[in-house]
Formats: sequence, structure tokens, C-alpha cells
Amino acid sequence: MKGLDQTSSLSHVIAAWPPELRLLLSLAGPGRASVVKTQPAEVKNWDEFLHLVARHRIAPAIYSGVRSTAGIPAHVAQTIEESFQRNRLVGLQRLREMVQIHVALAEGGIPSIALKGGLAAIEIHGDLARRDAGDDVDILVQPEHFQVADRLLREFNFQPRSLDFPINNSRLRWVLRQACEKKYFLPDSGALIELHWRLMRNPRLLPIETRELFAQARIVRVGGQPVRALSFDHQLLFLCVHGADHAWFRLSWLLDIAQLLKGMDLIAIAKVENLFAAYGLNRVLHQTVSLAQDLFNSNLAPEMVKRARSDSDAAWLSHQALTEIARSIRHPQRASLTERFKRHSYALALREGFRYAMTHLRQAGLSPDDWSDLPLPAGFERLYYGLRPVLWLLRRWRSA
Repeated sequence: MKGLDQTSSLSHVIAAWPPELRLLLSLAGPGRASVVKTQPAEVKNWDEFLHLVARHRIAPAIYSGVRSTAGIPAHVAQTIEESFQRNRLVGLQRLREMVQIHVALAEGGIPSIALKGGLAAIEIHGDLARRDAGDDVDILVQPEHFQVADRLLREFNFQPRSLDFPINNSRLRWVLRQACEKKYFLPDSGALIELHWRLMRNPRLLPIETRELFAQARIVRVGGQPVRALSFDHQLLFLCVHGADHAWFRLSWLLDIAQLLKGMDLIAIAKVENLFAAYGLNRVLHQTVSLAQDLFNSNLAPEMVKRARSDSDAAWLSHQALTEIARSIRHPQRASLTERFKRHSYALALREGFRYAMTHLRQAGLSPDDWSDLPLPAGFERLYYGLRPVLWLLRRWRSA
């Protein structure tokens, strides 16, 4: 497809990164031993370094490295220390919010699954404080339960931040098909919730039915309360596909996978590779393995790394991801037409399949903002494709 030779390592691209970003790699990772070793003396702009720490949400991962590395200015180390301690408190708050929402939905007859967040921190890193707590709590419900879950969250005073319009029966099918989540916030505490009814917006990117996720979900006890979590296989698939879908623009996501994949024996490796192959996600796995190894020297199994590096399509995806990772500031909404085209090309290359590509292109021509601005009656939703340029211009004119 892209014809990029994977035998040419990604290391030469990483070596050209600014020292502020390369120092993050040197301080983070399973062994804090990145491919490109960088010393604090090479850093020219410590404000930029701190900006990148926040941008990649990586303070929890580099905290130990900062404490044990000489040459880092005291004010920088202090900022990382404060961020680490604050993340511990926020993580506990997020975990408590997750349990409360899970229990409240269950009492309303709605089973739910907790995604990512505090459970992932504990299971992957063994410590709630070692993974960024994030901004919100992610909850998965089955599509047929969305309306009741939406009503319950509103009764708990959660206010919509997206899809903020009446979703009656006539519009429900359209919304469930074209979107995958609805966002809320709690005015009193500022708590943010993302209510999902499938894992990815494009259902063909990770083709797992929600009912299968619930059938294989695990029960984990948090503070004495039973909470559903994805099975280990589904969690690995979701974390990899979620990161790949966003071009791994946060290094913290990749550290999760590096931690999950390191130290695997040949039997475990074969199981993982067969799992991804069964869902047509070989490219995603190969990209993830290549990035984890080349960015963090993650000591992944040589056999798995060799197969990943022999995939030229995954090599092209990896190079595109490095571009996103290296961005100091990332504003997808303000991207130029050229950048938008590159991002669509990247998304289309994540997996093979005509139907996957058509679903992506169809969804790219839609915006939930249009659904709110101009509620069309059921059966006329296809008009949004043609109306989008007009509605987009109207929003720009109003905001100006």
C-alpha cells in the first residue's frame, strides 16, 4: 500500500526530535531506557518540557525517573511532584465516581462496564497513581439501554455536553448508528462522564458486538462494590485500537501497551497475534509493537518485534503516528485541509476492507452539531450530508 520499508527503523526520526521530547522518552517506559538516551543538560527550554509532560499526560510515568536523575532543575522536579500527588487524589476521585455511577445505573436496571480509568491503572501498572487519571469517567452500556441510562444520568443532574437535543424514538436509530458516545458534566463537582454504547465510532474498526463485551466481561471488586470490566482480551484490543485510532498522540497510552506486552512467552505472543488476526487488526498490533519498542525500548519479544517490523503498511502508520506524537500543540478542529486529508488517509490505512472505508467516509461527512442545529424528521437524515457545508458556515458566522 504505502511501500515503506520497515527495515529502516523509526529511531532516526526520534533522534531528530527536540531534546525536551526525547528526555520524556528517557525518563518514561518500563525500564526508563529509551532508544535515544537524552540527558537533562541537552534541554534548552524547561517550560516546553513541562508543557509536553502535560500534553502527553505522562507525569505519573516519569515521576520516579525525575527523582533519580541529576541535572533536572528544582522547580521542574517540584512541578512533576505536585502533578504526581494531584493525580493520585484525582484518580481516587475518578474511581469513586465510576463506582457510584456503576451502582446507580445497576439500581436503575442498567448493566454497565467501566472502561479505562482507575481499573486500568491498577491492573496494568499496579498502582492507581502510576497512570494519568484523565478528565472523565468512561462507562459502556448496551445500545438498547441508552435511553434509560441517558434519563438516569439527567436525573442525577448530569448535563449533556454533546448530543444536547431531544433523542426521541424517531431519531434514536440514527444517533446510535452514527455516534458512539454522549458526554455529560456535573455542575456541582465538575465531574465528566462519557456514556458509550459501543467502543469505537466506526463499528468496523473494532468489530465486536456490545453484547459480546458484556457476555465476556469480568467482575472486579472496588471498595467492596462489584464492577464490570472488559475481559483481558477485549481490554487489550480496545486500548490498542483506541490509541491507534488517535495516532497515539499521547505517549501515556503507548506506555499502557508496553507494560501489557512486555515479558510475554511464546505461547502468550501467539495468543495475542491470533487474537488481533481474528479481528483483522494485524496492522494495529504491528504498529503498536513497533512504536512501543522504538520509543521505549520495551524489551518486547524479538519474534514479535521482527514480525511487526516486516509489515510495511504498519511502518507507514508508525511514521504518521510519530508526526502526531511530536506535535507540541494539537488542535484537530483547527487542522488545515492538508492535515485533515492526511488524517483521513491514516484512518483508512488502519485496516483493510471496503465496508470499513465506506463507513469511515460516510461518518466523516457528518457532524453531531448539525443534528442539534437542524433537527430533521426521521427518514430525512441523509440530507445532513449535503447540508453540512451550509450549517458549518452558519456556525462560523455566528461565532464570529
